[in-house]
Amino acid sequence: IVSSTGRVLAINSGSERALKVKFAGASIRRCRGKFIVPGFVDAHVHLITGGFALGALDLSNVRSKLEFLDALATNVGENGWILGYGWDETRFADVSSTPSIDWLRADGRFDGVKVWVIRADAHAGFASVAALEASSSGDPATHGTRSSKSDSSGGFTLAE
Repeated sequence: IVSSTGRVLAINSGSERALKVKFAGASIRRCRGKFIVPGFVDAHVHLITGGFALGALDLSNVRSKLEFLDALATNVGENGWILGYGWDETRFADVSSTPSIDWLRADGRFDGVKVWVIRADAHAGFASVAALEASSSGDPATHGTRSSKSDSSGGFTLAE
């Protein structure tokens, strides 16, 4: 592999001497018999969700189901809304399930509260029934999403 300044210039099984002449000053690495995989960079942003996160309750440091529920319960806005962003159940020490509206329904502190929370990767979130009723469309099924109605609550989990 012939490279210079972080760019691959050539992949060649030919003469190393010929490569040195053609690509003077470039780095030449012998990789015969090795498995080479290019580096992958996923430099994308969820622009709307990123903006939303700036004004939402930061849930990135929550590490348990109880912390998740307590963080939400202590941050109900004056307008009756809880907007949260950044939860990641893979960081929870005590949970084998994904946060959902069922968690809120079982808690009791969220009856009639409008909740919309988005996972850290911005590819999933859930809304309470009160939030859906208060939304302008009332319909969680939008282009590019799939909605999954919660079995016991009537809330929705939305995912791309």
